Formats: sequence, structure tokens, C-alpha cells
Amino acid sequence: MNKKIFLVITTILLFIFLSLSGIALYQKFIIKLDIKIKNKNNIDNKKTITLTDSNNNIIGAYVCKYKNCDYAKYTTDDENYEFEYPITTPNIYKNVINNRYAFLYDYPNKEGKAIILYDILEKKEITTFKNFKNYYTDLENNKFIVQNQDNLWGIISLIDDYKILCDLKFNYISVKDTLDSESNNLIADRFVAKKDNKWMIIDENGNSISKTFDSMITSYNGLYISIINGSKYLVYDYEGNLMDNYEYDYINFISKYGIFVNNNILTIKDIEKNIKISEDIPLIINNYKNNNSFEINIENEQLIIKIKKDNLIIEKTYTYNLKQE
Repeated sequence: MNKKIFLVITTILLFIFLSLSGIALYQKFIIKLDIKIKNKNNIDNKKTITLTDSNNNIIGAYVCKYKNCDYAKYTTDDENYEFEYPITTPNIYKNVINNRYAFLYDYPNKEGKAIILYDILEKKEITTFKNFKNYYTDLENNKFIVQNQDNLWGIISLIDDYKILCDLKFNYISVKDTLDSESNNLIADRFVAKKDNKWMIIDENGNSISKTFDSMITSYNGLYISIINGSKYLVYDYEGNLMDNYEYDYINFISKYGIFVNNNILTIKDIEKNIKISEDIPLIINNYKNNNSFEINIENEQLIIKIKKDNLIIEKTYTYNLKQE
């Protein structure tokens, strides 16, 4: 073969090969870029969350739209206040509520982050929230304290159909650390709330059932309210009447009784009758909140007080018969 013809043919073949290779590389690049874009928007790689009931039976599924998708994580703002709230650790809430509802995350970026309330039965998103509260146990009757994007709190019910019990209009809402003995859920017939720098006790519908206070509410029962004024605690009834002229280092409640601490001395009182139920009991630990210094329970009409020492070990137990009270 003529060398000139061979060179021309070789050149043509090499050009064709390089052209095809270039086209292949270009197509491969475009495909990869397209996949990358789709993956970024999580269109092709859709994650599915399997939703199960309390017996671990599959009752539905949620098909994610974005990469950030899972059961929702709850947080609280309670640590910013002196209120004696139920202790909890922010965590993923994987419970399906009433075999019908679930709180889920599904968002493209932080700016679009929201918590979805998903209806498994109807297979639809009901609404979105910025946050919701959960403690070591649920509130009774499938109630939830929820927050909107304006950082305002309200109360919803998921006992049957989704219902807003209390409009999302409060700067703060929380619930007392009191369990219902039958359901073992937190009693949720009244809540502490803050609105426009005023503190009050509200019912589940957001109606104020107490006088409003300028000072922060720290605890309550069905009869009385404790507030903190500076560093001292005072006790009032719901009408705003001061029930004890003395200021204390700490006040809380168990049943109808008041738990009073001053100068590291614990006393239990019947507030209405203004009588002591216990003797004056010296404490070892002076961190009174959240049962750090003591544990108090009522069992079989017996008031049981357990005093703690280092490492939260019980040092001494006192028992008082409430039948005699």
C-alpha cells in the first residue's frame, strides 16, 4: 500500500476514534452530571420510611422527596426557664401515634427544614411545624405541644382526627412532671404558659385558668402555683392570693401538699390548713430541683421522703401517715 494512502487512512481512523471517544466521554460526563444533579435533589434515589404500629406491624410507608428524610427529632426550650419540667433528652421520635400519625423530616436544606405531621391512613401531609415537645413519656390522650415557624407554641390533639386544641400563640408552654397512674402518661389537663411577658396556667384549649403573674412560674398543682421572684420562691393560689408570707429557697408540690426548702431544711405542709405534715428535715445536697436532693412519694396514704447524699444514694427515709392529717 502506498505510504501516503496508509497515512491518510490512519489519520482518518484516528480522527474517527478520537471523535467517538470524545463523544463517549462527553456523554459519560453528562450522564454523571445528570445523576449528580438528580441525587442532589434526591429524585432518583428515593428513600422510603416504613411506618409500623406498636406491635411492629407495617401499616404504611412514606416516600421521601429529599435526602434529609427520617423520623423527626424533637427538642425543648424548657432548659431556658426555671419551670420544673419533665426531664428529657432531645431525640428521634419513632412512635406512630394512634396507629395513624407520624412526625417526619423531609427537606432539601436547612432553610427548608420543617417537621411534617403525616397521616398514614390518608397518605398525606397534614401540616408542618418547626418543633414539638416530647418527654420521657407522652402526654395523655395523644396531646402534643408544638411550635410554628414564628417560634410560637400551641397544643394539638391526635386522639382521633387532627385537631388544634390551643392556637399557636404562646412564647412558652410546658407541663408538670406528674404521671397518670393508669395510663402512665403525663397528666395534661393544665399547662404553664408565657405570653407577652406574662405567666399563667392554661387549660388544654389555651384559656387562662389562673391570675397572670409578672414573675416566672416554677411549678403548680390543681390548687397552688409557685413563682420565683429574684432568687426566692413564693406560693399563690390560682386567684393570685399569697398563701405564705415567707420567701423560700425552693417550692414544689406533691398532690395537694407543698414542698418547702429554706436554709437546706425540707418541710412538707398542708397549705390550705397551714400545718406541717413533716418535721423539719436537714438536706445533704443543696441542689433541690428535679429530685436531686430528695425523692417524695405518696403510697397507700403514706408520705415517703427519701433524702439523698453523694452519688444520689439514699441516706435516710422518713414516713408520715396522711390518714392522721
